[in-house]
Amino acid sequence: MLKISQLLKKGKDTPQILVIESLDNQKIEAGPLSRREWGEVEEIEAELMGDIENIQKEVDTPQTQRKIPKRLKGKKLPKKLRNKEMRSELRMKMNLLNQVVKSREAQTHAIFLSLSKFDLELKEEDIEDVFNLEQFNEVYDKVLEISGIPRNQDESDELEEDLKKFPEDKWVSGVSLVKS
Repeated sequence: MLKISQLLKKGKDTPQILVIESLDNQKIEAGPLSRREWGEVEEIEAELMGDIENIQKEVDTPQTQRKIPKRLKGKKLPKKLRNKEMRSELRMKMNLLNQVVKSREAQTHAIFLSLSKFDLELKEEDIEDVFNLEQFNEVYDKVLEISGIPRNQDESDELEEDLKKFPEDKWVSGVSLVKS
């Protein structure tokens, strides 16, 4: 019977060998990322999303706007004539430069966590200087692979499915509103 302590020791002491083609098939010792370590990477990635704000607004429905007597147009309506509907507006404020920086920072951290398990002299700030872009991306992809983290097509499919589920925008007075 396998004990958790044995599993932890095996994971810490047994390196995975990454063969990096862009480094002339050199071999690098690495360890898979634990759930906790991947959580650290995801925290960095979450920062790249920027500020997201969901605003609930009460707006007149088009049916109400047609029923309003001309003398009351543009004025505050009595409660009995108000036919309001709650709408949701999602505002996102993103900084593209920050997205690139945070994405690369998260990838660098993932590589560091994986490689530093077997190279105690490795410093996180040195990782981007050691590899060129092709090597960096290959090492990152291999770290994800040995850690069992889906990459590229799976993420793309998931994003596409999420976008299909996202409600269609409706425009009222130049403001994008989505029915809640």
